[in-house]
Amino acid sequence: AWDDGPRQPQALARFFVDHDRNTAEAVVLAEEAARLRREIFTLDTLAAAYWKAGRHVDAPRATDDAMRTGTRDARVLWHAAEIAAASGDAALARERLARIPALNAIGDLTVLSGAQALEQRLR
Repeated sequence: AWDDGPRQPQALARFFVDHDRNTAEAVVLAEEAARLRREIFTLDTLAAAYWKAGRHVDAPRATDDAMRTGTRDARVLWHAAEIAAASGDAALARERLARIPALNAIGDLTVLSGAQALEQRLR
């Protein structure tokens, strides 16, 4: 589709991250997108790509940038919680999960199952 329209590196990076595919390419695409747009969803995609790639120093920095507005977006908070847990900060991971409004009302099954699984691991 990019042959006929503008490149959307963030969208492809998010797809790769969400489906655990092409992690190295997801990082490259997310970094490209973050250079173009510094908004929370692009920065969340970058943080999640770093996390999936095992870049545990870069992921928290990108997460902090993504969360700078105090977002209550379930995907952003779930990724932030996963990154905190991967960094060894279970308390921060729990706090971020607790900020997700109505966990059971999340419509995105990937986010819902991921957040619930993390909640179980943190118990």
